[in-house]
Amino acid sequence: MRCNSHSARCQDTVLEPRCSARQIIEWSGGQIIDGRALRIPVDPEPFTLVSPPSDYTSFNYQWYFKNGIFNTVSIGDEASWTRITSGGSSVTYDPPGPLTTSRSYACLVSLNIPNYCGPPKWAIGTMMIGVHGMTSVGELVEATERLCNGGDPGIITQRVAPTSTLSFTYQWYYRVGLHPPIRSRNNRDWIPVTPAATGATYNPPAGISSTRTYSCWLQPSLGDGDW
Repeated sequence: MRCNSHSARCQDTVLEPRCSARQIIEWSGGQIIDGRALRIPVDPEPFTLVSPPSDYTSFNYQWYFKNGIFNTVSIGDEASWTRITSGGSSVTYDPPGPLTTSRSYACLVSLNIPNYCGPPKWAIGTMMIGVHGMTSVGELVEATERLCNGGDPGIITQRVAPTSTLSFTYQWYYRVGLHPPIRSRNNRDWIPVTPAATGATYNPPAGISSTRTYSCWLQPSLGDGDW
Protein backbone atom coordinates (compact mmCIF):
# COMPACT_ATOMS: atom_id res chain seq x y z
CA MET A 1 0.00 0.00 0.00
CA ARG A 2 1.45 3.39 -0.97
CA CYS A 3 1.47 6.01 1.74
CA ASN A 4 0.28 9.53 0.99
CA SER A 5 -0.50 12.58 3.05
CA HIS A 6 -4.21 11.70 3.33
CA SER A 7 -3.68 8.18 4.65
CA ALA A 8 -4.37 7.55 8.35
CA ARG A 9 -1.52 5.08 8.36
CA CYS A 10 1.02 7.60 7.10
CA GLN A 11 3.48 8.79 9.79
CA ASP A 12 6.30 11.32 9.63
CA THR A 13 9.67 9.69 10.05
CA VAL A 14 12.54 11.70 11.51
CA LEU A 15 16.00 10.32 10.88
CA GLU A 16 18.18 10.86 13.95
CA PRO A 17 21.90 11.38 13.25
CA ARG A 18 24.02 8.48 14.34
CA CYS A 19 26.22 9.06 17.38
CA SER A 20 29.79 8.79 16.18
CA ALA A 21 30.87 7.64 19.64
CA ARG A 22 29.81 4.18 18.48
CA GLN A 23 32.80 4.31 16.18
CA ILE A 24 36.34 3.81 17.42
CA ILE A 25 37.73 7.32 17.82
CA GLU A 26 41.18 7.70 19.39
CA TRP A 27 42.31 11.09 20.63
CA SER A 28 44.45 12.60 23.35
CA GLY A 29 43.37 15.23 25.86
CA GLY A 30 46.83 16.80 26.02
CA GLN A 31 49.05 17.32 29.03
CA ILE A 32 49.59 19.91 31.74
CA ILE A 33 52.26 19.07 34.27
CA ASP A 34 53.93 21.95 36.01
CA GLY A 35 54.39 23.48 39.41
CA ARG A 36 55.25 26.89 40.76
CA ALA A 37 56.14 28.01 44.24
CA LEU A 38 55.19 31.64 44.82
CA ARG A 39 55.25 33.89 47.82
CA ILE A 40 52.17 35.52 49.34
CA PRO A 41 50.48 37.48 47.83
CA VAL A 42 50.89 36.40 44.20
CA ASP A 43 49.38 37.01 40.78
CA PRO A 44 50.20 33.87 38.76
CA GLU A 45 51.25 34.23 35.15
CA PRO A 46 49.06 32.65 32.43
CA PHE A 47 49.69 28.98 31.71
CA THR A 48 48.70 26.56 28.98
CA LEU A 49 48.84 22.86 28.14
CA VAL A 50 52.39 21.52 28.01
CA SER A 51 51.33 19.49 24.98
CA PRO A 52 48.04 20.16 23.15
CA PRO A 53 45.32 17.60 22.41
CA SER A 54 46.13 15.47 19.39
CA ASP A 55 44.66 13.48 16.50
CA TYR A 56 41.91 16.04 15.81
CA THR A 57 41.96 19.81 15.31
CA SER A 58 38.90 21.16 17.13
CA PHE A 59 38.46 20.94 20.90
CA ASN A 60 36.52 22.55 23.71
CA TYR A 61 38.31 23.44 26.95
CA GLN A 62 37.05 23.93 30.48
CA TRP A 63 39.39 24.79 33.34
CA TYR A 64 38.74 23.83 36.97
CA PHE A 65 40.50 24.62 40.24
CA LYS A 66 40.80 23.09 43.69
CA ASN A 67 42.47 24.59 46.73
CA GLY A 68 45.56 22.65 47.79
CA ILE A 69 48.22 20.70 45.92
CA PHE A 70 46.85 17.89 43.73
CA ASN A 71 48.88 16.41 40.88
CA THR A 72 46.24 14.16 39.33
CA VAL A 73 42.58 14.34 38.35
CA SER A 74 40.27 11.68 36.89
CA ILE A 75 36.90 11.49 35.16
CA GLY A 76 34.25 11.73 37.86
CA ASP A 77 36.27 14.21 39.96
CA GLU A 78 34.36 17.21 38.63
CA ALA A 79 32.20 17.37 41.76
CA SER A 80 35.22 18.07 43.99
CA TRP A 81 36.72 20.69 41.65
CA THR A 82 35.29 24.15 40.96
CA ARG A 83 34.42 25.04 37.37
CA ILE A 84 35.97 28.34 36.25
CA THR A 85 33.24 30.38 34.60
CA SER A 86 35.23 33.50 33.70
CA GLY A 87 38.02 33.05 31.18
CA GLY A 88 38.26 29.31 31.71
CA SER A 89 37.22 28.04 28.28
CA SER A 90 40.35 28.33 26.14
CA VAL A 91 43.60 26.39 25.88
CA THR A 92 45.37 29.06 27.98
CA TYR A 93 44.19 30.28 31.38
CA ASP A 94 45.25 33.38 33.30
CA PRO A 95 44.35 32.97 37.00
CA PRO A 96 43.30 36.19 38.72
CA GLY A 97 45.41 37.48 41.57
CA PRO A 98 46.28 37.86 44.26
CA LEU A 99 46.30 34.27 45.48
CA THR A 100 46.71 33.74 49.20
CA THR A 101 46.41 29.95 49.27
CA SER A 102 47.89 27.06 47.29
CA ARG A 103 45.71 26.04 44.37
CA SER A 104 45.72 23.39 41.63
CA TYR A 105 44.26 23.79 38.17
CA ALA A 106 43.06 21.12 35.73
CA CYS A 107 41.64 21.24 32.22
CA LEU A 108 38.76 19.12 30.90
CA VAL A 109 38.96 18.68 27.13
CA SER A 110 36.12 17.58 24.84
CA LEU A 111 36.31 16.69 21.17
CA ASN A 112 34.47 19.12 18.90
CA ILE A 113 33.27 17.16 15.86
CA PRO A 114 29.68 16.73 14.57
CA ASN A 115 27.57 14.09 16.31
CA TYR A 116 30.35 12.99 18.65
CA CYS A 117 28.80 11.74 21.88
CA GLY A 118 31.87 10.39 23.65
CA PRO A 119 33.05 11.54 27.08
CA PRO A 120 35.54 14.38 27.65
CA LYS A 121 39.06 13.75 28.90
CA TRP A 122 41.17 15.47 31.51
CA ALA A 123 44.48 16.79 30.24
CA ILE A 124 47.18 14.75 31.98
CA GLY A 125 48.46 16.31 35.17
CA THR A 126 47.65 19.63 36.80
CA MET A 127 49.11 23.09 37.23
CA MET A 128 50.02 23.30 40.93
CA ILE A 129 50.69 26.73 42.39
CA GLY A 130 52.11 26.47 45.88
CA VAL A 131 51.57 29.75 47.69
CA HIS A 132 53.78 30.03 50.72
CA GLY A 133 55.33 32.49 53.10
CA MET A 134 58.89 31.17 52.93
CA THR A 135 61.30 33.79 54.17
CA SER A 136 64.46 31.69 54.60
CA VAL A 137 65.88 28.25 53.78
CA GLY A 138 67.71 28.43 57.10
CA GLU A 139 71.37 28.53 58.05
CA LEU A 140 73.85 25.96 59.30
CA VAL A 141 76.11 26.54 62.26
CA GLU A 142 79.36 27.61 60.64
CA ALA A 143 82.23 26.14 62.63
CA THR A 144 85.60 24.51 62.13
CA GLU A 145 86.16 21.39 64.18
CA ARG A 146 89.71 20.13 64.63
CA LEU A 147 90.11 16.36 65.03
CA CYS A 148 92.87 13.84 65.11
CA ASN A 149 93.08 11.39 62.21
CA GLY A 150 90.29 8.83 62.69
CA GLY A 151 88.33 11.14 65.00
CA ASP A 152 84.57 11.36 65.45
CA PRO A 153 83.03 14.67 64.24
CA GLY A 154 80.16 16.21 66.17
CA ILE A 155 76.60 16.60 64.93
CA ILE A 156 76.08 19.41 62.41
CA THR A 157 72.95 21.41 63.23
CA GLN A 158 70.98 24.35 61.89
CA ARG A 159 71.58 27.74 63.44
CA VAL A 160 68.38 29.01 61.82
CA ALA A 161 65.62 26.61 60.76
CA PRO A 162 63.85 27.14 57.40
CA THR A 163 60.57 29.00 57.61
CA SER A 164 57.79 28.19 55.16
CA THR A 165 54.30 26.77 54.88
CA LEU A 166 55.79 24.13 52.55
CA SER A 167 57.47 20.94 53.69
CA PHE A 168 61.17 20.26 52.98
CA THR A 169 63.42 17.36 52.15
CA TYR A 170 67.14 17.51 52.95
CA GLN A 171 70.23 16.15 51.23
CA TRP A 172 73.67 16.57 52.75
CA TYR A 173 76.83 16.94 50.66
CA TYR A 174 80.53 17.08 51.40
CA ARG A 175 83.71 18.24 49.73
CA VAL A 176 87.26 17.33 50.65
CA GLY A 177 89.16 20.30 52.07
CA LEU A 178 88.07 23.58 53.66
CA HIS A 179 85.64 25.60 51.54
CA PRO A 180 83.41 28.65 52.02
CA PRO A 181 79.60 28.30 52.07
CA ILE A 182 78.00 27.56 48.69
CA ARG A 183 76.62 30.74 47.14
CA SER A 184 75.29 29.29 43.89
CA ARG A 185 73.26 26.26 42.82
CA ASN A 186 76.31 24.69 41.19
CA ASN A 187 77.19 21.56 43.17
CA ARG A 188 79.35 19.71 40.67
CA ASP A 189 82.31 19.70 43.07
CA TRP A 190 80.21 18.43 46.00
CA ILE A 191 79.51 14.76 46.70
CA PRO A 192 76.18 13.48 48.11
CA VAL A 193 76.62 11.81 51.49
CA THR A 194 75.98 8.06 51.26
CA PRO A 195 74.06 6.32 52.60
CA ALA A 196 71.63 9.16 51.97
CA ALA A 197 71.67 11.78 54.71
CA THR A 198 68.21 13.37 54.54
CA GLY A 199 67.61 14.81 57.99
CA ALA A 200 67.65 18.38 59.26
CA THR A 201 70.88 17.54 61.12
CA TYR A 202 73.79 15.31 60.16
CA ASN A 203 76.19 13.28 62.25
CA PRO A 204 79.30 12.45 60.18
CA PRO A 205 80.62 8.97 60.88
CA ALA A 206 83.65 8.36 63.06
CA GLY A 207 86.97 7.43 61.51
CA ILE A 208 87.32 10.47 59.28
CA SER A 209 90.80 10.60 57.71
CA SER A 210 90.72 13.82 55.66
CA THR A 211 89.52 17.39 56.09
CA ARG A 212 85.95 17.84 54.85
CA THR A 213 83.38 20.62 54.44
CA TYR A 214 79.67 19.79 54.68
CA SER A 215 76.65 21.59 53.26
CA CYS A 216 72.94 20.84 52.96
CA TRP A 217 70.52 21.19 50.03
CA LEU A 218 66.90 21.97 50.96
CA GLN A 219 64.19 21.04 48.48
CA PRO A 220 60.69 22.41 49.20
CA SER A 221 57.66 20.31 48.28
CA LEU A 222 57.08 22.66 45.34
CA GLY A 223 59.44 24.96 43.48
CA ASP A 224 63.21 25.40 43.47
CA GLY A 225 65.52 24.33 46.24
CA ASP A 226 68.52 26.12 47.67
CA TRP A 227 71.62 25.60 49.85
